[in-house]
Amino acid sequence: MIYQLHRLDGRHSHNQRFRYYLGFSASMANRSGPLYFNDAMAWCIQTWGWSAEVNATVRILSWARQSMVMGIPNTLASEIFEHPPDHCNPHWSWSNQIQPDLRIYLHSDAELTWFQLAHPVDLKSP
Repeated sequence: MIYQLHRLDGRHSHNQRFRYYLGFSASMANRSGPLYFNDAMAWCIQTWGWSAEVNATVRILSWARQSMVMGIPNTLASEIFEHPPDHCNPHWSWSNQIQPDLRIYLHSDAELTWFQLAHPVDLKSP
């Protein structure tokens, strides 16, 4: 599998929730990035369960957090804040908004290590 590992810091969006993202080429030419991306998604789903797209997850959780901080009485926000829904998976998320790559976001070193054990980077030319 061919992907590039990126460590998130203050310059990156979603750095408060995730520590890494794996970038897959958006092109089918030479490297079959979309195939690898979908293989990686399937593995993450089998390993940790379904996850909503990263922007949707962040919007859901941010809305609940802001509602609670502002003291707006809202039962749904309170419920989401205390018990995030299963599709706001704490281990991983994804984005297929070609930015220039397709991305799998991983929460921590533990998730990254688990993924890398299952999918070492193929350094050979395609």
